[in-house]
Amino acid sequence: MTTARQLFHLQELDSEIARVGSEVSSVESLIGDRTPLAEPESALKSAQERYHKLHADHAEKELQAGTIRTKLEEERGKLYGGTVTNVRELEALEQESTLLAADLQRREEALLQMMEELEESTSALAEAERRHSIEAAQWKSDQEELTNRWQKLGEGLEELGTKRKETAQALPAGELKRYEALRTSKGGVAVARVERGLCRGCLMTLPTHQMQKARMARELVTCNSCGRLLFVS
Repeated sequence: MTTARQLFHLQELDSEIARVGSEVSSVESLIGDRTPLAEPESALKSAQERYHKLHADHAEKELQAGTIRTKLEEERGKLYGGTVTNVRELEALEQESTLLAADLQRREEALLQMMEELEESTSALAEAERRHSIEAAQWKSDQEELTNRWQKLGEGLEELGTKRKETAQALPAGELKRYEALRTSKGGVAVARVERGLCRGCLMTLPTHQMQKARMARELVTCNSCGRLLFVS
């Protein structure tokens, strides 16, 4: 294998290492990322808070209505029990009973309204829990796939690193150093393939004598236009 071919192969390995490394970083950024769960978790929390508030408010209002109901029963017991005979006291009891009855009716109507809201809240909570459960299961599945993918990419990257090391060790130190410098200065492309008389690095037509030298591959030839090493496959 000629030096130019070896360097081109090394460049292919470096490009693949860079690509896989970038993919590893991308996958790593997604592992543990709970962003996809943010909206369903927020919706679930809101539904839970609304349900618990309505439930607590309903219980409190029910307790208050129960107190009024008990007091009304007591007042009516006095009114109709025959123990009170004084006309004024009876009138006061009747007036109090009327007020208590009206108050109880308002509270019971409000409780009915709250029951409707509580039923709606219960349904909304159940839907939020269902959706969150589905999204959480999907997130867990996605995380498992990402972890497996990350592990396989890591293994592939390690294998590429081994191949790269072996390829680099087979090259003359001076040529390897030259390649590394060009790779840094030429945007990662140190070796340009020659196709149809063109340098694929800069797309300039190569002089005939330069083409012949590159094709013979007795020594490394650089493009007069872009300075990259030339490789004729």
